[in-house]
Amino acid sequence: MSEKELDYNTHLVVWGDHRLSKQRSKLISRGREIAESLDKLALTVVRDIIVEIDTNGSLKRRAILDPVSIEGKLITDVSLGYAFNEKNLLPERKESYDFRIGDTVTIERISGFFMPTNVVKEKRTGNEKVFTMPDKCPACGSKIETPRPDCAYRCTGTACPGRIKAQLMAFSDLMRMDLDPELARELVDKKMVWDPADLYFLRKKDLMQLNKMDEDSAQRLLDAIEKSRHPELVDILSALLMTGDFPLGKSIGLGIELSVHCNSISDLLDAGVLARIKSIWIKPNDLIKKLHKLMYDSTTSKFLEKLKRGGVIFPRKSGD
Repeated sequence: MSEKELDYNTHLVVWGDHRLSKQRSKLISRGREIAESLDKLALTVVRDIIVEIDTNGSLKRRAILDPVSIEGKLITDVSLGYAFNEKNLLPERKESYDFRIGDTVTIERISGFFMPTNVVKEKRTGNEKVFTMPDKCPACGSKIETPRPDCAYRCTGTACPGRIKAQLMAFSDLMRMDLDPELARELVDKKMVWDPADLYFLRKKDLMQLNKMDEDSAQRLLDAIEKSRHPELVDILSALLMTGDFPLGKSIGLGIELSVHCNSISDLLDAGVLARIKSIWIKPNDLIKKLHKLMYDSTTSKFLEKLKRGGVIFPRKSGD
């Protein structure tokens, strides 16, 4: 049939069909986006809230959940962030801080991390239990305190096993050892490791005493430890900061920044480096004070010396 035999313009038919096709494609694309976003979140119930210790001794809350699957991964617990004295929180902060045992919450994957993004308050029945901070550190029984009203609760113990475990896991990640959390806990509980530097003195026969550890697994860990003896400057800087008074997140961010300006660990207190920090960092005086405290602390020098004895080669930037 020719165009002349039709009583309407075929160009309009083609154009109209094309326009509908584009709308259909947009709807399909939007549908996929919605489906993908729904796959990245889920509703579940908080069954318990426990306290764990961060690398710098600060206390964090963790929610134990009814297991839920997000993007094919089974989620059984999520971090609720640092634990603060609620009396010192601003009103708007209190609302977002208010997670209770029994709450229905939305768990979402954001930037690779699973976290609670919303409490479904319409589902509250009145039977939910408000979380109460313990009086003592759950890992070592030491007193907990808040150094300042705006600071998180902190364990005052000098050798808290909870803090050692957190440092061990963070050090392992920074130095690319891929240490299993259960293994880290066992190493600390059996007093085979007192700080991250002790990892460099482990032997295969020591590892073979651990649960679920066969010869192949032990050798893989030893190989990873051996490889980590030649770290990048940014990794060793972040690891060193993490063992001090810096939270893990700030240790990593500051380690990246310092690696730009430092040629080696010994440059941390270089006048030129500190001047650059003052020009770009928020509250630089507090930061520099902490850096001085870290580098002049005898614990730090002992830690660095132990790393050297363990065969760790402290890097310098190539060409310097």
